[in-house]
Amino acid sequence: MQNTKRRRPAKRVVVALGALVALTALGAGLSVWRDVTAFEASMRKVYARPVPLVSRSAEPGVLAHGKQLAESVASCTAAACHGVDLAGGRTFNIGPLATISGPNISGAALASYTDGELARLIQRGVKRNGRGVLFMPVQNFSWLPPTDISAIVSYLRTVPGVQRPNGPLRASLFGKVLDRHERVILDVARRVESEPAPSPIQAQANASASYGELLSRACSMCHGQHLSGGAIPGAPSSTPVPSNLTSDASGLRDWTFDDFKRLLTTRRRKNGKALDPFMPTDAFAKYDSVQMHALWSYLRSIPPRRLGQR
Repeated sequence: MQNTKRRRPAKRVVVALGALVALTALGAGLSVWRDVTAFEASMRKVYARPVPLVSRSAEPGVLAHGKQLAESVASCTAAACHGVDLAGGRTFNIGPLATISGPNISGAALASYTDGELARLIQRGVKRNGRGVLFMPVQNFSWLPPTDISAIVSYLRTVPGVQRPNGPLRASLFGKVLDRHERVILDVARRVESEPAPSPIQAQANASASYGELLSRACSMCHGQHLSGGAIPGAPSSTPVPSNLTSDASGLRDWTFDDFKRLLTTRRRKNGKALDPFMPTDAFAKYDSVQMHALWSYLRSIPPRRLGQR
């Protein structure tokens, strides 16, 4: 009889714990469902963004400027984006977040877009049908002034076509959840929509820290909002840990501009060690002197933070 009485409280505890686990799982499932539903609804949204007017140019100086921007700030030709010939980049499996392949944008691949629609895509992350694009890092260069956007559009129209099928491009369930919690950026147009536009003075190319702050948006994708590096949220353990770019002792405190330039152009750290291939320096290596000095000026102007304080 006593054993039976002792077993009853224990059984009630087990039942209560089971109910708690079930409720927790249900709550987590509902939270995931809510986030995924919101993500997919946002990707279906049609943005009422007007198509800008673009003055396409065949002037050699404009085309050269557009090519430099496409290869550097806009990173169009990076391996992780559209590739050196713009016919499609390599496929990257970003752990449990997404599978990414930059589509073919060479030659006639963009024929269905008008110059204005292409400019809107580059500036706002909005496709021809008015819906947002997936993953394209528009937030890194949406601040470029209209003359720069026109130069990029003019250059893209001169790129010869290459026949190559597009690779897979999809976000995972986990990636959609992290996007809604602002941990990664997959739903691009939603983020760009809420961004305040920089002043024309700040967006004017010069070697200032103010201009470098805009350029640094490309760094924050991996190194974090405060550029102090640390593990990327949601990334698998095999993903290299981004370095600290601030002037903390765990970062670039003892570096010079020449050390920084060597890192971007030769993929070698100050100590001579090669960078991990995960670091996409193919775009940064194409920065001109003004862009490199501006980015360096900004990195030296921000408060030092310890590694990992993203």
